Formats: sequence, C-alpha cells, structure tokens
Amino acid sequence: MLPSYSKGVRRLLSDAHDAAVRYRHRHIHTEFLLLGLLEERNSATRVLRRLGADREDLRRSCEANCDYGEHNPRRGNPMDAIQRMTPRVQQVMAIAGEEMNNLGHDALDSRHVLLGILQEDHGVAGDILRRNGITVEAVRTAIVEEDKGTAPPLPDSSRVEYRSRPVQRRFGWRLFGGA
Repeated sequence: MLPSYSKGVRRLLSDAHDAAVRYRHRHIHTEFLLLGLLEERNSATRVLRRLGADREDLRRSCEANCDYGEHNPRRGNPMDAIQRMTPRVQQVMAIAGEEMNNLGHDALDSRHVLLGILQEDHGVAGDILRRNGITVEAVRTAIVEEDKGTAPPLPDSSRVEYRSRPVQRRFGWRLFGGA
C-alpha cells in the first residue's frame, strides 16, 4: 500500500517532473527530485536550513550536474510524475516510506524524501548533498528535534525567496492518496 503523500510531496513531485521536462528528459532522476525539493519552502528545506545548508548553493550544484536530454517531453498528465520515476527514484521513495514508518509519521513528507535521497547510494542528488556536508544522521536528528519541539531557532532567512502556488491547481487532492 502506498503511503499518503503530503501536499509538500505532491508539489515536490510536480516540480521534479517540471525539471525533467525543462532538461528534456522523459524520466525523473534523483537530481530532478532534489531540484523539486529545493524549489519551494517545505519541511525538508527547513531541515536543510537548520543544518546550515544554503538552498541556492545546493540548487546550483544540482543544476551543474544536470545534462540536457534528447527528448522533447510535454508536461502532460500529473500522473506522469509517478509513472516516469526511474528505478533509482522509486528506491528513494521506498526508503522515504520506510523512514516515515520508522519515525512514526502518518504521511510521507519532503523530510522523508530528503532522507531517501541521502540513503540511495548511487544517485547524483545524494552525492551532491553529501559533498555539502549533509548526512543521514544529521537530518534524522533535526527531524526528531523538530518533532519534539527542541530544535534550535532557524537562521535568518530574510534573503531566501521561494515561489508559491496552490498544489490543487497542479494535482488533484486524491491523486496521490492525500486527503
């Protein structure tokens, strides 16, 4: 059974699909998943900020590792985000589901996807995060601290800009098992 996806994960998958289309790929690779994760303010970007990672630096590193494909895919059906995942991204999402269960959460969140990216050994996105000093242990600790309410305050984010759009416009609420 698929876990229930939070609105943030539905946005993340939509943004990852958009990145794949932008780079002319038919399938979502881990680097597109990371670009989708970094696109908007979500629980994973909050964890990354707590760990001192710069969102723009991560995004630039990720974009530098993206190559342009030979296809000219179209945006198409929102279900493409699930159907077009590479086996590596499917593995990331499976690991994210396991992390969700291990942490005792009810819905798959972008924080779980971040943990999945880090634990998938051969993905470009995990390499980028590890090169920037992000570890599974640090992310897991930050998540637990947030859940307990013992997390330190976030660093000043006055210069961080995110785009915002309603998820309902991109995905139907029930499409990915959400409420």
